[in-house]
Parts: sequence; C-alpha cells; structure tokens
Amino acid sequence: MTGDWALQIDLMPQASKFNGSAVVTLSNGRTLSYSAAGPYNPKLQLAVLSLTGQSDAKGTFLSITAIGPNMALTKVRQQRRKRYDARSADYDEKKVRNS
Repeated sequence: MTGDWALQIDLMPQASKFNGSAVVTLSNGRTLSYSAAGPYNPKLQLAVLSLTGQSDAKGTFLSITAIGPNMALTKVRQQRRKRYDARSADYDEKKVRNS
C-alpha cells in the first residue's frame, strides 16, 4: 500500500441537507462503504458531512468539509463515537442496557 486513497460521494439534496453514500478506495484496491449525511449552507456553498461506515467499514466514522460550487474538500478527519462512562455526567444506565 502506498497510502493513497480515493473518495467517491453520491449525494441527494433535501432542502438544506445532503443524504447519500460514499466509497473510499484504498491503494490496494480495497473499498470501504459509508452512508453520508449532513447540512448544506447554499449561501456559503458549504457542506459538513458525516460518513458512517457500513459492512467492512462498520465502526469507522469520517467528517468531511467541502466548499464551493464543485464541493472541493477542505477537511477530512476521523470522528470518534462518544462512549458512555459510568464516571461521567453523561452516563445513562438505560441507554447502556438497551444498546
């Protein structure tokens, strides 16, 4: 692997939101599928998308910021899912039991 990768996103506009899918292709040919969703500001031509891993990519999350009429990527970063911790103020025993 060289560390190169490619991203293909297919989005459908819904009012001021985007929903769709994305595929990351790694340099070794492996593909990872994602669902994509996020708000879009038409005045600023700015979208912030959350990508949630599907199938082989399950458990991975990416955040993408794109701007302009061609939606040029300005930021790609890994997202981390918040975990419930019994020591934190956000702990909800019912949510932990039901998940």
